[in-house]
This record gives sequence, structure tokens and C-alpha cells, in this order.
Amino acid sequence: MSGNGQQNPTGVNQVQPCGPTDSVPELQGRLASAPVLPIFPDMTTGEFSIQVDHHPILRPAAFTSRFPRPLGELPIPLWLVDLLELDADAPINRDEALRLAVRDMLRYWGHKPAGRGKPASEYLVRAVGEGVLESINAAVDVCNVVSLHSGFPIALVDLDLARPPFRVRPGTPEESYVFNASGQEMALKGLICLHDSAGPCANPVK
Repeated sequence: MSGNGQQNPTGVNQVQPCGPTDSVPELQGRLASAPVLPIFPDMTTGEFSIQVDHHPILRPAAFTSRFPRPLGELPIPLWLVDLLELDADAPINRDEALRLAVRDMLRYWGHKPAGRGKPASEYLVRAVGEGVLESINAAVDVCNVVSLHSGFPIALVDLDLARPPFRVRPGTPEESYVFNASGQEMALKGLICLHDSAGPCANPVK
């Protein structure tokens, strides 16, 4: 079934975006079917959707944000930087059950969530514990804070660079992903990945 309740012979969930005119009951009804990826579009550029391949325990979610200036020009609030600590007074807390559930989610398509392949949320815990996680910019810091304290891996995508159509599907044996400025790559076989028109552009590991 597709996200709008119509038959979808491809086996891919076509998830339609949720706009600001949706009523609460309508929105709740649309979120009741899984997997569901609600998109709150930038209305100045029009709506878009994300397809999600069938995955029984994946519960993806997404949102868009617009910043008034380039991120490098925006000040980073001190309260946000203070939350980049394991013992920060955060309103949410990660737990072991969720950590294991996230790993199970990553295993479904064949990925091995260990070593360099562990969830980004686990990497953040280690990086903070070792004192190597630094503030980057407001957008990245917000995502890192939420991921660190909730235990959910979060990926950040620049929509000025990524291009639709968007789809969440497993990486293939031929696909790889450059995950840092030095050009290091990771193999994506079996890993949950967001793809744009050019290929994989985000995942819950790097």
C-alpha cells in the first residue's frame, strides 16, 4: 500500500508530504500507517515526497528548516553547546533498549552495526566521552544534541545540494559514501540510506 492508501505495485511506500493545512485528525491518521515519513515542505519551493522501501521496524521521520543566513554566519547559543555533554540536563534520555532496537533496525537489510558501522548516535556518545566532539554550526549541533540524548541516529541533508526524487532504500554492493572532508568512503551494502537523484546522500551511520 502507498502512503495515500492507493495500491502501489512497486512495493515502495510513496509518502506524501504533510502541509500546514492538514487538520490534526488527518495528520494523525496519516501517521498511523508505518513506515511513514512526514515532510513539512518549504512552501516557497513546492511540496515533495520521499519513497520508503518496505522495512518492518523502520520508523523514519523528517523535517525541513530554513535559516536566515549561511550557517557559518549564525552564532551558536551557549545553551546549545552546553547540551553537547553526556551529563547535560536534557529533556530526553537514551537507554539500552533503544540502542539495541536501533541496531536491530540496521541489521534488517544486512548491515552490520559494529565498529565503523555502528549507529551515529553511538558514535556521538563515544566522541563526547573522549572529548573529541566539537561544536560545528547551529544545524549540526541541534541534530547532534538530539541524537546524543535520545539515542536516535539523525542525518542532516542540505536541500540546496540534494535533488529529488528522494527514496529510502538499502545500499547496494556497488554503492559507497564519502563521509568526511578527507574523502574517506564507507561501503553501503545493506545500509538504510536516503538517496536523491544522484545517489546515496545520507544514512544513520555516517
